[in-house]
Amino acid sequence: MRRPSRTGVTLSALLVLTAGAAGPATSAAGEGRPVRNALAGTWRMVSAVSDPGGPAERRPYGANPDGMVTFNENGTFVEVFQNPAIPPFASGERVGTPEENAAVVGRSLGQFGTYEVDRKGEYSSNVIIGSTWPNRNGQRWQTPVLRFIRKGDQLTEVLQAPGLPRLEIRFVRVP
Repeated sequence: MRRPSRTGVTLSALLVLTAGAAGPATSAAGEGRPVRNALAGTWRMVSAVSDPGGPAERRPYGANPDGMVTFNENGTFVEVFQNPAIPPFASGERVGTPEENAAVVGRSLGQFGTYEVDRKGEYSSNVIIGSTWPNRNGQRWQTPVLRFIRKGDQLTEVLQAPGLPRLEIRFVRVP
């Protein structure tokens, strides 16, 4: 018997998050005043390096990663990252062999949630509502563990979680 698909539920959740039912992002201080949001927009991933310059340096999404993150003005985000070199499943079906499934899980990530900016409009925290990595569901990330540094049309995400190597992901703004 075929299991019911959760794709419709996930797609519906993403549409609700990206539709922008709430107002503009507000400051983490809870003042409710709109602030200039330095993250708002869509960003394309150009590189992702774990332990940059260190002995365990690796590229979790390959040499030429593909992915995007969108930060909506209403304080929601959605991101999908992948290694475009992941081969298609030989069967053509949605579920592959154990080896094929492991390649997908190990070289891709999709998640969505909410985020806040501080009084200067810079990232202060997020909550992951749903993720293809189930351990992240419900997690709250905030500075200094997770930082976003914007310089013009370039954005760098720096994740330095306890017990894990530093991860740097670089993005360019999608016009």
